[in-house]
Amino acid sequence: LDDGVMGGRSATRHTADDAVLHFAGTLDTRGGGFASVRADFAGGLAGSDALKVRYRGDGKTYKVLLSTGQAGGPWSANPSWQADLPTTPGEERTVSLPYNSFTPSFGGAPSRSTSGHKLVPGEMAQVGVMLSLYLSDGSSNPEPTFGKAGTAFEFRLEVLGLEVVAKSG
Repeated sequence: LDDGVMGGRSATRHTADDAVLHFAGTLDTRGGGFASVRADFAGGLAGSDALKVRYRGDGKTYKVLLSTGQAGGPWSANPSWQADLPTTPGEERTVSLPYNSFTPSFGGAPSRSTSGHKLVPGEMAQVGVMLSLYLSDGSSNPEPTFGKAGTAFEFRLEVLGLEVVAKSG
C-alpha cells in the first residue's frame, strides 16, 4: 500500500527470497509521502508480549505495523498499531518491540487518545513495515532519517527475521 491511494507517486518493490523480505523503491514526497508492505498471518499473537525484528536498513526510520487486518482508516474503529524502527546504513540489528510500545493509529495518524484502544495480541492478523513522513508518535520523520521534503528518493529495508516473544512468567 503506497501513497498512490491518496494521489501520491511513490513506487515500491517487495520480494522475498531465502526468508528475507526486500522492501525497496522510490518515495516521492511531491504529493505523497509513504510506502508500505503488509502481510496477513493466521493465529494471532496470543501468548506473546513483544515482536522481535531482525533487519538491515539504509539509515531511515521505518515503522512496524500490526493490525487486525480489518478495514482501517481515519474513520475506522480498528486502529493499526505502529512502532518506530530506526536503521543504520548497512548495519544488521535485532530489536524487541513490546506491544505496549506500539501507538494506535488511524489512517496513518496517531490516535489523539489511547483511551478505549488496547492492542490485543490474539486479535492481530496482519504485520507490515512502512516508511512515512511521520513517526509513530505523529511527529515529523526528520530529513536525516527520512529524506528531503519535496523530492523523490530511494529507500531499502531488508527484514531478515520476525518472531514473537513469548510472555515471561
